[in-house]
Amino acid sequence: LLTMGGALDLNLGALLAAEAKLGKAVQMAEKMPVARKLLAETYLQMGQPDKSLSALRPLLEGGVADGEMLAVAGRAYLQQGDAVRADAMFSSAAKLKPKDVQIQTALALTDLARGKAETALDALQQIASTDPGDMADLALISVRFRRREFDAALAAIAALEKKQPTKPAAVFLR
Repeated sequence: LLTMGGALDLNLGALLAAEAKLGKAVQMAEKMPVARKLLAETYLQMGQPDKSLSALRPLLEGGVADGEMLAVAGRAYLQQGDAVRADAMFSSAAKLKPKDVQIQTALALTDLARGKAETALDALQQIASTDPGDMADLALISVRFRRREFDAALAAIAALEKKQPTKPAAVFLR
């Protein structure tokens, strides 16, 4: 019940309440992976990557981590500015969940953080062209804007608009 309540609080953005409930759940059942992952996610949203990694450490060191936990750890390392460890976590997660678009997108963004801009852009373009969702598209548009590649950003926005013609995101981005 504590884990479920913490998950609901996390989804509602009540991070302190989520932290309290999930912290109790982890204390009561230390090996409960779901509670630990949700607690780590809560800490990430609170901007506390060290605590996030501490919450995941028993699972990561015990070899119990799944693709989602490795991705959370990767995001924590990214928040710490450690692109090398983030890349290792995302690569491991991608091996366990090779079709997970979020992990593939995060891996591409890690490449970008490591200075491999062309590799990252190619990967984002590939993901965006095959995935019906908008995560990779939005990441690609964001990267193009930051690089001041406005024509390429507009082309990515047009692709997003074709993919989701009834949603207003592309119009607002344009």
